[in-house]
Amino acid sequence: MTLEARNRPDRTAGEGDAVAPGPTLARPAPGAAEKRARLRRDAFRALAALALALTAALMAASAAASPPGDARSNFCALGLAFYLLALLVSLRSDGLGLTTFRLASWVLAGASVLYGFATLSLAGQDRTGTFAAVDPALVPRASAVLAVGFTAFALGNKLHPKILMRPVVRLLDLGRSGLRTSVASRLAIFAVYCTGLGATVAQLVLLGNYAYIGGSDVQSTTQSEGYTQVLVLLTSLRTYALFAAAARFALSGLLADRACLLGLLCTELVIGLLGGTKESFVIALLAVLIPVVTLSGRRIPWAAIVVASAIFVFFVTPFVTSLRADVREGGSRLDAEESIRVGLESLVSGGSAVDGTDDGPREQLRTVVSRLRLIDNEIVIIDKTPVAIPYRPITEMAVAPVTAVIPRAVWPGKPLRVSGLEFYRAYYRGEGVSSSALTFQGSLYMYGGIGVAVAGMFVLGGALRAVDDARERLGGLRGGLIATIVFVPVVKQELDAVSLLASIPVFLVTYYVVVLALFRRPTKGRPQS
Repeated sequence: MTLEARNRPDRTAGEGDAVAPGPTLARPAPGAAEKRARLRRDAFRALAALALALTAALMAASAAASPPGDARSNFCALGLAFYLLALLVSLRSDGLGLTTFRLASWVLAGASVLYGFATLSLAGQDRTGTFAAVDPALVPRASAVLAVGFTAFALGNKLHPKILMRPVVRLLDLGRSGLRTSVASRLAIFAVYCTGLGATVAQLVLLGNYAYIGGSDVQSTTQSEGYTQVLVLLTSLRTYALFAAAARFALSGLLADRACLLGLLCTELVIGLLGGTKESFVIALLAVLIPVVTLSGRRIPWAAIVVASAIFVFFVTPFVTSLRADVREGGSRLDAEESIRVGLESLVSGGSAVDGTDDGPREQLRTVVSRLRLIDNEIVIIDKTPVAIPYRPITEMAVAPVTAVIPRAVWPGKPLRVSGLEFYRAYYRGEGVSSSALTFQGSLYMYGGIGVAVAGMFVLGGALRAVDDARERLGGLRGGLIATIVFVPVVKQELDAVSLLASIPVFLVTYYVVVLALFRRPTKGRPQS
């Protein structure tokens, strides 16, 4: 039994299955009242953007008048944050685009926090370890480079030619005949989730690692088996089975579908916590939130966002931080089996992984903010490139999508992308085998300075606009699925240019696999969504 993402002419909504909205009728021409309301909204948006821009200018002037030190860095951070918010407000004429998961809108909103407000935590930072390579005196210069880059990003998003959307729609739609547009049965969803769970177990057995546990940073950066890529793809099916369960519940509202969704969500949250990654918590919630919002037409409930944020800050982050410390206890690293045992004991007993720190809520919040901060990335890059470290060959970006298409099982000698490891050692002078996040804009600077960074950000803005427009054009299940796949990697902004380009074929393969596994063709004779 499937849930069609269309009205069924031969059944009523009260016969068991919830019915998704049918095709939207053409809207009548706006009346005088609607035009006046639109003018008021446009005027309010223009005033808000102007106020934010003036605030950013005031912060920049205060930074220029301040002596070098924390005060100047803080003024620059606030100025950048308010400027990025001004770009966000002026980006679209029909709203901010946050409640509809527009990628460019969330990139700017996220950047205002990651590069702006989070930079305030740099003041008073203990400059030991990797932080010794970060010079706070370069915050003004880094903020200026980021402001120029994100201005180009916003311009690319607003000025992109609409013709770019058409090939994206064709690539994702396959002429409508190849895509499936209704959700599979609960049994099929459960089977797909178990497939992903089996791939996770296989990764633990064959590779000895998963996510953070079992020395995965060493494994992922120094070696790769021929089947690793396939296992990673199959493991991601857990997230998309959760997406399908949420979509099915959004369309039906049945108690059985709610139980299926809650069961998969709780399982996924536990697996993510045991893997030692905070990102898994966000991905699981988005896999539920995106289909519910896109299919029901509801806005994101702010109360739920506040509760989820509090859980993330005051439970997930302390738990993951303490679990990682337990895994690395004594200078060595526990294997995967021991790591899982420690994590389970901590979850059941509420032990050290939750309360093993004496930090209060304020210090926990500061820890979370400092971990979100990305200005360090930009500072070390503009400080050492090209004076101490030469520019990288731009051809690396050109061949990345091509090499990513060929599986390692076919090409065992395919070069490893170890950009995070190389970046950690070259720019932070780190020792050992570890990895540091490399951002898209920072990596562009490494290929030719501010000129390449500005051009790349302009192209990225246009590309995300094409994806957003194509997603809205496809709508429904397909649009929600695209958002679920790309939202976190894009908005998190911890993906370098080469990795982003190389991920395009992986995204397409993931999209087609999920569609074939979890969507069904509409009933013959009925139109597709």
